[in-house]
Amino acid sequence: MYARHILANKPKAKIAVLYQNDDYGKDLLAGFRSGLGAKARNIASTQSYDPLSTEVASQIARLRSSRATVFMLIATPPFAIRALVAANRLGWRPQVYINQVGSATNIMRIIGLSASPKIIDGAITLQAYKDPTNPRFRNDAGMKLYRSIMTRFLPRGDVNDGFHVYSMAVAHTFVDALRRAGRNPTRAGIVRTAASLNVKNNPFVLPGVAIKTSASDHFPIEQGQLWRWSRNQWNAVGKVIPAKP
Repeated sequence: MYARHILANKPKAKIAVLYQNDDYGKDLLAGFRSGLGAKARNIASTQSYDPLSTEVASQIARLRSSRATVFMLIATPPFAIRALVAANRLGWRPQVYINQVGSATNIMRIIGLSASPKIIDGAITLQAYKDPTNPRFRNDAGMKLYRSIMTRFLPRGDVNDGFHVYSMAVAHTFVDALRRAGRNPTRAGIVRTAASLNVKNNPFVLPGVAIKTSASDHFPIEQGQLWRWSRNQWNAVGKVIPAKP
């Protein structure tokens, strides 16, 4: 989905990629390359980081030296912060694409304070879950439920942390699998129901996003919506679309 957006808006741009050197990062990089197709040659530089390291400044310097104008950031929150702080220090101002894991609103606001709002202005991400900070969901029934659960079970928690929404979305789906496994669930029964999900009413995911699996497709979410960072919050770009072409 990131690749399709780049091809539609910046088809000739040089692209730099920072990714985590493990299955998580490599899998997303492979999907990004696949989405670019023949335009994968536009990737001018890729750099990886060890998830046990504490710095990515040298990788950012090498990516900047490629003169890329698009930066695809595949990173967890601490490394997303470090990468964009380093880019800001070098005066590098690419168009940023940041994967969902590293783009929660509270993380983006930390980046804006730690680096500069300019480094993330216009950044693009993909979302499948509701953002508890977004005015769009102020009166949403799912977000009201979310806040009530936070108040009851985690009163000292940060209600604006989108990772709590993600956790509740996962829990909601797991409860659905447990219910369908029967009154005396077994491991085999739960595995079977987890491989036949069809949840269309999860209150914590975006409207139009289904949670669906099958015996041959274990990936539960295959839709999402692109959002652009502006005025210290994420704003929707278009509608929910499928990840697959």
